[in-house]
Amino acid sequence: KMLLEHAGQDEESLALRDTILSLFEETFSYLSSRSTDFNSSHMKALQRESFVPCKDDTGVVRWYKPAEVYFTNTDGKEADEIVALLFHSISFSPFLASAGVKSEA
Repeated sequence: KMLLEHAGQDEESLALRDTILSLFEETFSYLSSRSTDFNSSHMKALQRESFVPCKDDTGVVRWYKPAEVYFTNTDGKEADEIVALLFHSISFSPFLASAGVKSEA
């Protein structure tokens, strides 16, 4: 977490952040495929943890609880860009939906 929150704004640091965010997206996708491995107590425990990475408008990655994050829509509408500016947002994942990420802002 510290690395992503305090990395510089140089090209290498920005590329590293994008790579790490991409890896988290792949991890959430994998966890979505394993949804039957998680019970309600697992998901309740995750709801209390700040484990969802979101990049803010300055490019810094911060970690949020699922209830503090909204899913972005991937259809490219202008309203989605506004949501991304006003709220912490991430691409849809069934695993994150189970953990409490909200579908509408």
